[in-house]
Amino acid sequence: MNHLHSLLFVRGLPASTAQLRDALVTDPNYLHAVEEYCDSVYKEEVLLDTDSFVCTSCGSNNLVSVNIDSCKKPSRPVPKSQPTAVVIRCGDCGDAQCAQELIRAAALTVLDHSVSDDAALWASLFRNDEPSFLAKEGPPPSCDATVRGAVISLKVLLTNYHDPHHRATCFKTGCGCCRFHYPKKCQKKTTIHSLLPDGARIPLCDVPPDAIETVMAISITSRRGKGSNFVNGYSPLMVRLAPTYDLRCSLCCM
Repeated sequence: MNHLHSLLFVRGLPASTAQLRDALVTDPNYLHAVEEYCDSVYKEEVLLDTDSFVCTSCGSNNLVSVNIDSCKKPSRPVPKSQPTAVVIRCGDCGDAQCAQELIRAAALTVLDHSVSDDAALWASLFRNDEPSFLAKEGPPPSCDATVRGAVISLKVLLTNYHDPHHRATCFKTGCGCCRFHYPKKCQKKTTIHSLLPDGARIPLCDVPPDAIETVMAISITSRRGKGSNFVNGYSPLMVRLAPTYDLRCSLCCM
């Protein structure tokens, strides 16, 4: 998956991990601000209103997420002849829905209803699967946010959507299931969690100030909306600015 190794110096950030941990535990406002910042620069979901998803069988928008824990964990690539993990169903007719198709259809609907000439071009290029779409940069910051989200979502399907059938690289370490842990659970909001000595993982906001020393590590769980269970983490800004062909990774599960 696309990723970057870097070292950043952030003005105003606590000088040590211990000071950062203490600030996050003792100051709820600081914790909330950090969670909001993380959510603004990093995503693990498409930038679409999931209520706009429509069942491909009956046309209902009553689509519900499936409990990922109930999905069978693959131990090898899933043959194309077999269905992938069901992550979303229609609450009316009960049919399993392809999350990729729901995302694609919703994004194209947004572009079709936009009055922007660029939106029509993006929709046409994507529908025709033309190479020029892969080389076209995303929408500028000045364009409508809904249109911008639709274009980024289409690019995410091409660049940052884990293959639901998985690939050999998912199992190259000999683990019993996909080493990237896809599909992943939906998450209502971006939350900073703490890891305790007994292995428990709880929201950092639930750690009492007098138990700071018990926090062994801190992790960030990004918000993940309905149908985004196979979306790799990405930066919306990078996807918007960079041509898609530069973002595609040929080594991992794209």
